[in-house]
Amino acid sequence: MSGQTAASLSSIEKSHLVSSKDYPYKPLSPNCHDIRILILLPGALQDDIRCLLKHVSLDDNPTFEALSYVWGNTKDTKPLIVDSCVVHVTVNLEAALRHLRKEIELLALWVDSLCIDQQNVEEKNVQVPMMGQIYTACSRVYIWLGVPSPSRHEPNSVETDDHSLKAPDNPFAMIYHFAENKHLYELPCFKYTWFRKRLRFSENRHFKKLWNNFSECVQSPWWSRFWCIQESLLPNVALAIFGTWRIPWDTIKLATTNRRQHLLACCSEAAMKLPARYSYMPDFVIDTAFATTDNLSNLDWILRAYMYKNCQDPRDKIYGILGLIDQRKYPELVPNYSLRVRDVFINAMRLIYAHSNDDLRFLTGYGFNSGQYQLPSGCATLLHA
Repeated sequence: MSGQTAASLSSIEKSHLVSSKDYPYKPLSPNCHDIRILILLPGALQDDIRCLLKHVSLDDNPTFEALSYVWGNTKDTKPLIVDSCVVHVTVNLEAALRHLRKEIELLALWVDSLCIDQQNVEEKNVQVPMMGQIYTACSRVYIWLGVPSPSRHEPNSVETDDHSLKAPDNPFAMIYHFAENKHLYELPCFKYTWFRKRLRFSENRHFKKLWNNFSECVQSPWWSRFWCIQESLLPNVALAIFGTWRIPWDTIKLATTNRRQHLLACCSEAAMKLPARYSYMPDFVIDTAFATTDNLSNLDWILRAYMYKNCQDPRDKIYGILGLIDQRKYPELVPNYSLRVRDVFINAMRLIYAHSNDDLRFLTGYGFNSGQYQLPSGCATLLHA
């Protein structure tokens, strides 16, 4: 623990402070839908982060919010205080909690790395299947995209509530532009020539700043995280956060839908004139035309659709979407972190085959990247089914 952190505590608190590499978790009741909730204590942005862990039962319909974020480098950590212990969390999580914390109110959050004892395999086997319920039951999920790079903003830039393109420092300005159903050719990089009224692309400082700030938030590592699929699709309310900037998740989805419709119709000419370096393909997780209910209920479809996303534990390529699929259809698909990666993938392939109605298209493509995990080919898997 740093001297600065210790200095902010009272002498009584110092005497009870215990530095702990692994927080001494109290066991959860495995049969009562018990979970832990992180109570984030009030404080200013620069204050030390202090919180408590509380046991609640989902059966009691507790009120809490949830966090969706990327863990980041587990060796690059910062300290925070949980109950009477100093716990080291990743830099990205520490930044998320610091920006989410309220100044005068408690904030009840579910945060996977702190609310689940990650060193306890038996607990993970119980808690991971409940994550679908957790993200469905939370009153809101905060989607943490990280902190903007200082180089993206001029020293004299001022944060404002202005969502228009006149505020290029706002990383969500372009998203609001399309959410308001405005045209691509209304971006400040397009002009109509006086002669024959032709549309012309004109790169300029204002547009480049708009684009750079927008592209940084849509290139956040969060978009490559496998767990973000169910964490963003299950809650009824979601809020995306990039530093101190915030935007409703529904606004991002609306902007994606509107933009696609414009590109296919009235803004097709502008799209053709836009240089490739300013192209943008929205992630499938916000593409409502892509992530339909029928698709998300199909295990083979969802695993293939999001196979490009990453997770620290390869087994989570299967376990990370259990909250989306119909558990009654796949009752055998139960998290077991004591199994080898190879066995987890083979078991999933067997279930896909069992529900394929003899349609063997699931054998095509790269599948689970069998070269990396030394898996048998699809045909060999079927022979062993």
